[in-house]
Amino acid sequence: SSRLTIIKVDEPARRKAGIIVPDINTLLDKLKNEEKVI
Repeated sequence: SSRLTIIKVDEPARRKAGIIVPDINTLLDKLKNEEKVI
C-alpha cells in the first residue's frame, strides 16, 4: 500500500489576465518596471 497521504488539494492562485504588447521592447520594459520580473 502507498505511504503517501493527500492532506488537501488547493486550486492555483488566480492570475491577472494577460496583455498583448506591440513589440519586444515594450514587453521587456513592462517586465522590468511593472512586474519586477527581470
